[in-house]
Amino acid sequence: MKPPVSLPFRKISGFLLLALCCILKGFGQDFSYRHYDIKDGLVGNQVYHSVQDKDGFLWFATETGVSRFDGTRFKNFTTANGLPDNEIVKLFVDSRGRVWMLPFSNSICYYYKGVIHKPSNDSVLAKVRPHGNIVSICEDPRGNILFLSVSELYILEPDGRVLYEKPVSNLFSEFAGVGVDGMGKLRIVAMGAESKDINTTAFYELKLHKHKPLEFLRYHVIPPFTDGSTTGPFIGKRFMAHSIGYSLAVNATLSVYEPATNTTTFIRLPDGVKSYSVIDDSLFYANTNRGVYSFNHRGTPLPEKFLSAENICHTLKDNEGNLWFCSLGNGVWRLNTPVIRNIKTGNGTGEKESVNTIVRYKGEILVGNENNSLAVLNIKTLDISKRIVFPGIGARRHLKGLVKGEDVYYLTESFVYKGTDLAKLSPTFLSYQSITPSLKDIDISNRNIVAVGSSSGISLFSDSVPGAPPKNIRWITGRSTALAFAGDDLYVGTLNGLKRIDRDGKETDLSGIDSLLANRITRLLYDGAYLWIGTNDNGVVCFDGKRVVKNISTRDGLTGNIIRTMYISGYHLWVGTDRGLNKIFIADKDFSVEMRYTTADGLPSNMINTVYVDKNMVYVGTPAGFTFFDEEKMSVNSRCDLRILGITVSGKELQYDSSALLLRHQDNNIRFDFVGISYKSAGDIVYQYKLSGLDNVPKITTENYLQYPTLPSGKYRFELQATNKFGVKSELIVIQFEVAQTLMEKTWFRITLLLAILGLTWWIANFRVKQIRKREREKTATVSKIAELEQQALKAQMNPHFIFNCLNSIQQYVIDKDVEGANRFISGFARLIRQTLDNSGRQFISIREEQDFLRSYLELEKNRFEDRFDYVIRVDGRIQPDELFLPPMLLQPYVENSIRHGLRLKQEGKGLIEINISLWNNQLICSIIDNGVGRKVAEAYKSARHIEYQSKGSSLTSQRIAMMNRAIQENITVTIEDLYDNHRRPLGTKVTVTLPLNYSMKKL
Repeated sequence: MKPPVSLPFRKISGFLLLALCCILKGFGQDFSYRHYDIKDGLVGNQVYHSVQDKDGFLWFATETGVSRFDGTRFKNFTTANGLPDNEIVKLFVDSRGRVWMLPFSNSICYYYKGVIHKPSNDSVLAKVRPHGNIVSICEDPRGNILFLSVSELYILEPDGRVLYEKPVSNLFSEFAGVGVDGMGKLRIVAMGAESKDINTTAFYELKLHKHKPLEFLRYHVIPPFTDGSTTGPFIGKRFMAHSIGYSLAVNATLSVYEPATNTTTFIRLPDGVKSYSVIDDSLFYANTNRGVYSFNHRGTPLPEKFLSAENICHTLKDNEGNLWFCSLGNGVWRLNTPVIRNIKTGNGTGEKESVNTIVRYKGEILVGNENNSLAVLNIKTLDISKRIVFPGIGARRHLKGLVKGEDVYYLTESFVYKGTDLAKLSPTFLSYQSITPSLKDIDISNRNIVAVGSSSGISLFSDSVPGAPPKNIRWITGRSTALAFAGDDLYVGTLNGLKRIDRDGKETDLSGIDSLLANRITRLLYDGAYLWIGTNDNGVVCFDGKRVVKNISTRDGLTGNIIRTMYISGYHLWVGTDRGLNKIFIADKDFSVEMRYTTADGLPSNMINTVYVDKNMVYVGTPAGFTFFDEEKMSVNSRCDLRILGITVSGKELQYDSSALLLRHQDNNIRFDFVGISYKSAGDIVYQYKLSGLDNVPKITTENYLQYPTLPSGKYRFELQATNKFGVKSELIVIQFEVAQTLMEKTWFRITLLLAILGLTWWIANFRVKQIRKREREKTATVSKIAELEQQALKAQMNPHFIFNCLNSIQQYVIDKDVEGANRFISGFARLIRQTLDNSGRQFISIREEQDFLRSYLELEKNRFEDRFDYVIRVDGRIQPDELFLPPMLLQPYVENSIRHGLRLKQEGKGLIEINISLWNNQLICSIIDNGVGRKVAEAYKSARHIEYQSKGSSLTSQRIAMMNRAIQENITVTIEDLYDNHRRPLGTKVTVTLPLNYSMKKL
């Protein structure tokens, strides 16, 4: 570690001699302005007049057109937009919101709801054809608009009627002006009066009568003058004035008359007066070719003078209290606020005014300039009381001040100065290098350790013993950019990130904790809890020693990400960037940016080198000098007016005051253009919006338009509200509109379409069902026909079989030579054959007919078997035998089986066949019960004996039933049951045939 270099006594003496002190009285305070010209969008730099309309827009009349200003953008109107002449010399806003424009040519026009009305497109204005220029315009309490030329008076009534008067030829030689006073009376200024003396000027009360001539009542005569023409008069609510003599001449005078007190005041005017502007009814400004002078209505000059180097022809005060100045040849100037003041703290030799440090020391404000010059200002008057110049070397000579207790420290390019008397500051701490040390920063710990950073490293000095020479403790190599003590730890900012040096000198590289700590650091500041880190490209970083707590950048509202200075005052962190000054609330973890100040607010530059805050007073150093303001007064009279500039639908602009819009479905591309008017905010406005019907969540934007390109059909409610930089909100604007439904989306069409679809579906289904039913009927008929033919075929097979059996019986009678029996059998057989042939041609027969047929058959078989069995046929009493039907020859084969296989083989006892026909559960139950030998014995018998002919009746009947079941829903079933006694001896067989009742009720 190398010791500090000592300087020769002559150099130290030289430094002390260069600490020059002088009393400075000639450095006054100046206002801050915002300038607008054609580069900013103004239509022309030769600006004659300005007004503010009812919506808050500012209008400027120029030699090349008219500009409307909303605080952010200019909208220009020329002959291409409908003006009759580009050179507009005067503007006026009436109670209806019409902006009247007086061209230099003998014409008149006005702007209303997006349209410029002029004689060529307005039949009423076509009646106003002055022969000379309109010199004055006003509106009376009844809504009459008065236009005054030097020789004519036009009166435009609210109903559109135009009255024309030319009283100059009779009463006056020339008109000078017209206006309305505080009592609502029309006042007119005329020259010549009754005496025809052109130098005599008087104020008259103008009375308008219906169906009567105008009445002029003179009530005040202006003293005569001899200098020729004068600057036009002005009429305020409390006073009226007219100049005496040439206003552009030296020692011109203004005669001010106050009707309430009937007093006249004569005011000596400044040279070169062009016009007067009445402000706040009791104040007027004299616009001259060398700035603007202010007077009260009593004629007392006020200390404020504005724009002393500009040729001003008109002054306007807007509804926020801002003053606007129209210049001839240099555009428009806005007094940002009278609160912000700028002071030139240089030595007046043309050297740079850049302020790099501001500290308060013993009731004085110390302002350090880039040229190593220290200006000392009185804290109350802010007058410069003395100046100290420090020697320095190198191209970048700067100062940084630091106050610790009773001591003040100043860091220059080469040395650190310390002292308790500003006149005796001495180079106490020396740098490591004697030629180009390039000192960067300084800080002092609680243990009075002074750290000085330079381009070559860090020097730590002990400053604990008052009056003792400083002792170098250690030297740490490496380029440093910023320093800050946090307890016994020293944080060091470098080009490559953040480092920490503890009390024992151990160095820790913190750049690996977070990428935000790994780049160039410009400023460090410790508040007792957090280390605030200013970066060169990432804004402000809040660090708690272990991790990054918060990063505040432009995305959070910071004006810029390059941090140049920081200062803590109470619960706020003030941050200066390359794009403005920021106020951050640090009492909670949100760390919100509460306020931003830029050149739009009156700062002379957005490049903030240093800032110092004392309660409400804010002191700022920029490359343009020293600025101060009272923050509490910055937002006074601030307001925010929200205006819809236009609604564009599918590229077509609608009237911006439209409401309850109904848009065609194909015109679902809608755009809203709007602006929040707050001239104090200078465009720093945020908008909260919501489109109910699409998204019910409010959103924030800083843009001046919103576009919805493809809105679906439906009803919408667009809500919009603006908030200026001071937190003042505008009124909520609500626009309701509807995107029409397509034909397919209309309820009546949907219902009609649904009914049509249902009807068509029903028709198609019904048509299809009919076709299916027709095919089913055809199929059923075919199947039925086939079944019928098959049954007929089967019956045709059964009939020969039955006949064969009967013939066998007859043959048996012949063999037995029983002629009587044979005759009786043949008679019965003939009857049975007749019944069989009759039933064979029918699909159904009645139960009664079935009874007769079975009885005939059983009687025949009983005779054949010589009465070896009896039979019983029972029909349920609930059955009407003639009303229920069944297929013919259905039961006979089972009766035949009972006789042939059951009763014929019975050895003991008389056989019995019971045929029961009954109803049960919507079914017709037909049972055949015999007391024969049963099926097992019959099968055994068939196996033991050879039977030449096997009966096919049962199998044919089964096939018939299967065919019939194909044509009906509920099948015909046949069950055969063997009967036994308690000892399992066969008692016979039971056959049950079940037919659906609805099938039995058919009759074909």
